[in-house]
Amino acid sequence: MALLVVLSIGGFGAFLALDAAPVARRPWLHWATSLVGLVLLTGAWFIAERVGHPLPWPHWLAWVGLPLMLLGGSLSLYTMFLEIPLLRRRMHVPDADAPTLICAGSYAMCRHPDFWWLAFTVVGYLLVARHTGALALALVWMCVKGVGILLQDAWMYPRRFADYHAYRQHTPFLIPTRASLRLAFERWGGGHEALSREDQRPGAAP
Repeated sequence: MALLVVLSIGGFGAFLALDAAPVARRPWLHWATSLVGLVLLTGAWFIAERVGHPLPWPHWLAWVGLPLMLLGGSLSLYTMFLEIPLLRRRMHVPDADAPTLICAGSYAMCRHPDFWWLAFTVVGYLLVARHTGALALALVWMCVKGVGILLQDAWMYPRRFADYHAYRQHTPFLIPTRASLRLAFERWGGGHEALSREDQRPGAAP
């Protein structure tokens, strides 16, 4: 179980490192770091599959869990690798050394939509697997992910993006509101207000 925790921390830590300037500005390093994260998290899942004992849950829950797991996994991959490039292209924003703060699409719904996609994935996996190893994996992953988004929201993103404080004022942290959901659908196609350049002040964190 300790190895599951270590691999989970390492895997999510690798994805957290994707926001660091040395990684974000080098495509090969970005993909290598992503691969490391995927390998570590796959290792944690492999361990979880082989520990614990079955849970006395009805088998029909697997029919609920499978689509939930596929939905969460697909949305996670989309948000992590595709959504930002697609929004930049749709809004005709040229590539630049300075990253951009995305305020459109799922990022208008809440500041950390990937937390919910992960929750869908691990809950679905738990309903399909129905054993205590899956339960341990779900709890560990959600806790580690929760700590990660707290670090991003309180320290990493405010130092990296000039307009992040304003973004926090009008976009909820995790729980979408009716207004934020409406704004997410309105901005899904992009708009001039959906992007903000990184703060370039001397001393600002990359």
